[in-house]
Amino acid sequence: LYRAAEAFFDAQEAGSAEGAEASYRAAIALCAAGGLAPAAAQRRCELQLPAVPDGEGLDGADELPPRAVLASAAHNALAELILDRALAGCDAAFPQARAEFEAAVRWWPANAAAAVSLATMERDCGRFASAVRLYARAAALPLPAEGQSAPPPWAEDWVVQPRRCCV
Repeated sequence: LYRAAEAFFDAQEAGSAEGAEASYRAAIALCAAGGLAPAAAQRRCELQLPAVPDGEGLDGADELPPRAVLASAAHNALAELILDRALAGCDAAFPQARAEFEAAVRWWPANAAAAVSLATMERDCGRFASAVRLYARAAALPLPAEGQSAPPPWAEDWVVQPRRCCV
């Protein structure tokens, strides 16, 4: 998990889109190698955080998100890079961007940023029913409320703030 997180953060500091893309792909590969399949079972909690597999929560549980959240975020960031390339005139990149957004939502269905980005792409491609479903799904995602148990420390940066920005 630490190596995957390191690759994710390296991507954010990369000096080029190509370097960032390679680092996001490395993070995704490391997450996948960890044995957690996409669409991991969701823990029944207020923020719809993914379950943390046995052994994963031992080191860094307070600092790093579960593998599903990290992989989903990496797919989403990679999709945004590819979408930028598509909007710059590379029409062949649109299906790649869509596939990455879909992978982000498969890894973690409660990823509001990925759901909203995919919904916007669906809307722009004329798939209005699909767009409305995705927007509605993102809008229905809960935020912490008074009286709820506090989410893990990493959740503020990886879940709560992105969700507030998207919804």
